[in-house]
Amino acid sequence: AAWGHRAIAITDHGFNQKLYGVRRKDIPTVKENIENAKEMYPIEVLLGVEANIISSNGDIDIFPEDMEKLDILLMGFHRIVKSTSKREQLKFVFKNVLCEFFHHTSKKQKEKNTNAYINAMRKYDIDILTHLNHVCKVDVEKVARVAKETNTLIELNGKRLGMSDKEILKCLELGCKFVINSDG
Repeated sequence: AAWGHRAIAITDHGFNQKLYGVRRKDIPTVKENIENAKEMYPIEVLLGVEANIISSNGDIDIFPEDMEKLDILLMGFHRIVKSTSKREQLKFVFKNVLCEFFHHTSKKQKEKNTNAYINAMRKYDIDILTHLNHVCKVDVEKVARVAKETNTLIELNGKRLGMSDKEILKCLELGCKFVINSDG
């Protein structure tokens, strides 16, 4: 509160992350710890998860019953994540990792990724898109239009910035709002 902050969000990677992240069974304990912190500090403390987009259909690794326990929902693409099927694992997750490795994303893959993000924002109440266009390349303008429509913020951070200055300016021009964080 001394720095003028009104709230802080405690988030970790979603449930389908294979190497790290919060486990579904641990959410009640984390929630309890946050409730205790709220009593000790003069700042709002929110519980959130950085969900994984896990399919080209825009599915994420959060269930409706998970949402009841969360205050904020972030979503992004992550490399080491379990998808909805072996086919989606290969055609969506692994394909995007290969595109990153070879520094080339085909127009068809970019369109598939764009549709996945748009579908996710329309299916789920996502508060923030994380490291947009970092590994999973999208048509930023199309995603930004839907982010504006769904009131979804776009994360900017120094660790994983996948958008060009021109794309960020286009998002601003479209009326998108941003959140700046460390992506620590």
